[in-house]
Amino acid sequence: MLRGALAPDPRRDVRGRPRTRDRGGAVVSVTPRPKVSVVTITYNHEAFIEQALESILAQETDFPVELVVADDASTDATAGIVREVAGRYPDRVVPLLRPHNLGIHANFVSALEATRGHYVALCEGDDYWTDPRKLQRQADLLDARPDVALCAHPVLTTWEGGEEPDVVWPTESERADLSYAALLRGNFVPTNSTLARRLDSYAMIPDILPLDWYVHLLHARGGPIAMIEETMGVYRRHPGGVWYGSYGDPDAFWIGRAHGMAGFADAVIALVGDDEEQRAAIQDWTLWVARLFAVRSRTAPAEETAAVLAAHPGFASLLARAFADRVDDVEWLKGQLEERDGRVAELTRKLRRARRRLEQAEPTGGSEPAPRRTPRWRPGS
Repeated sequence: MLRGALAPDPRRDVRGRPRTRDRGGAVVSVTPRPKVSVVTITYNHEAFIEQALESILAQETDFPVELVVADDASTDATAGIVREVAGRYPDRVVPLLRPHNLGIHANFVSALEATRGHYVALCEGDDYWTDPRKLQRQADLLDARPDVALCAHPVLTTWEGGEEPDVVWPTESERADLSYAALLRGNFVPTNSTLARRLDSYAMIPDILPLDWYVHLLHARGGPIAMIEETMGVYRRHPGGVWYGSYGDPDAFWIGRAHGMAGFADAVIALVGDDEEQRAAIQDWTLWVARLFAVRSRTAPAEETAAVLAAHPGFASLLARAFADRVDDVEWLKGQLEERDGRVAELTRKLRRARRRLEQAEPTGGSEPAPRRTPRWRPGS
């Protein structure tokens, strides 16, 4: 049992699913299996959670939908709001209210494990859906296309503080290539846009970030990705969000998370295995993580760095190859620095010449100052 798990509830089965009873009150079966399970994880989302849940419960479908809401021991009013909404929809909402904080990974994975639907949708507690037919449209597509593993759509990214204008993501260019290799190169699937075929188990998901990208990769291994072109949800950027810090100071944000990103790289390396095309698809960003790791390790305790490498052997091998295979980069970098130094020296010479010309233009005496001459620049001067 996960740390902080709830005591058994006689009204629900071992996965938290509502039970049905006969007239005498005896349990006879669990409720019919829903077609779609929606997973919402939340922590300190009191300003957003009700809108998120109501947008899910407002879905118009011709099939049953269950909503699994996992609150990770919020310190604000979030749990109370979840409890109140669940009380209004007892047959549709499965509340998982943690008495102790589990962390994003354990909270998310256990919520996924509690689902029963043929399909799984995701919507975090600070996001919401805007089209009441979203689930119906996506489920219809998956029903009609049994080869498709995952269906997504664009969302509107909004900044609560107005730091940036609203923008639709993914962009049209990002939606041009929906291949698995493209998803390996970079995540173009908004978390609250997905509907995927439920896996038999999610217990194998490692404790990494970003979790959503990795789950998309797991789901999409089963077949093609489909994209409905209409925007049907909103993704919020706000100071309480996990990735908000990447906006203010991205260098510090990513360097500070380099050891965690090493775990993500290790997991994806294991996922692609020996597939050469897929290894090529992840090469650029895994090498970027390797560079972040090298910078982070300069100030991190040696024991911490060693522990990360020991826990993630695939990433450790990548790191070794990155430095071994890129010896030529040292000479290239040296040449770039020499070229930069040459440009700086040339600029310095130009500034000195300009200063001398200005000094020569200064008045040498008399009642009227001589007019100041503007230096003339010639090519190569």
